[in-house]
Amino acid sequence: MRVARYIGDEGNMLIFKQVSTNAHRFPIHWLILGLALLALGGAIFYSIAREHNHIDGLEQDRLATQAKVVDVNLERQLVALNLALVGIRNDLPFWKVQKNGKNMANLRLQAMSDAMPGVRTHSSPMPREQYLPVTGRN
Repeated sequence: MRVARYIGDEGNMLIFKQVSTNAHRFPIHWLILGLALLALGGAIFYSIAREHNHIDGLEQDRLATQAKVVDVNLERQLVALNLALVGIRNDLPFWKVQKNGKNMANLRLQAMSDAMPGVRTHSSPMPREQYLPVTGRN
């Protein structure tokens, strides 16, 4: 709404200036828009943060379950490996007195290696004194 306001006169002519009475509404609209956008941004941020926390919890539970499965499987493999190594240690005296003891030991070790895919062979050469003596010679 515009209103003419009397400023003065110059001779016979009256001078009026148009003044808007709605001038104070313009900043209020921007303030309301800014507050509404801020509230909308806050709601979006809260929703994203809540979803992130929910997914984080689910992933932690999934990883904990997978860690338990790996733990159980690794424990079984280590128990089986220990039993196999104890069996080899117990058979060493028998293989030492046999004529073909070295061949028997190699066959048994190869069978165990084939039966345990999770156990890898040692790829770097070991010093000679660390080898197991499978023959009668020391």
